Amino acid sequence: MSSDPDSREQIMRAAFEALATHGYADLTVARIADEFTKSKSLLYYHYDGKDDILRSLLDYATDQFLATLDAESTDDPAANLREFVDQLLPESPSEDALTGRRVILELRGEAVGNPDFRATFTAMDDRLRDRVTAEIEAGVERGRFAVADPETAATDLTMLLNGALLESATTDHDITEQARATLHARIDALAEGVDE
Repeated sequence: MSSDPDSREQIMRAAFEALATHGYADLTVARIADEFTKSKSLLYYHYDGKDDILRSLLDYATDQFLATLDAESTDDPAANLREFVDQLLPESPSEDALTGRRVILELRGEAVGNPDFRATFTAMDDRLRDRVTAEIEAGVERGRFAVADPETAATDLTMLLNGALLESATTDHDITEQARATLHARIDALAEGVDE
């Protein structure tokens, strides 16, 4: 990948826009290049094709999401976990957020038959679950959570969150408020049994 962060960001934005417009099946490197202000040859210089660009897009999106969480992180693990949920399931998502959710889920669907996408999503989910696990472990260490197995608790939270994202993006059900409330209640339950 280019050492120029501006070029990477521009390529990722171009890939996102092209994917949102054309969908995975009709996406080509030429269509990504149409959204890119620099030369098409730069895309081929850094990437082997559209799937390589899209896997990089998923890595980039994960990096950006985790950087946002880092910027807003506090010394309160429960608040950090609520922020994690609220970032992914906002009360009033922007059009960009809704499009991003749809695009990621479309690519997740490709992971069913594409081992490279499956590996990318496995790594992405692992990074997000590791982040949740670290917050739960921090809560245990600070005496805020009473959790015997932080990794299992993190898996439970991320499974619920992934299910809510899938349903909200693929149906007409408006479950965001209920999903947020359920996930926040699960986070609050991590503190059950802690002596105040």
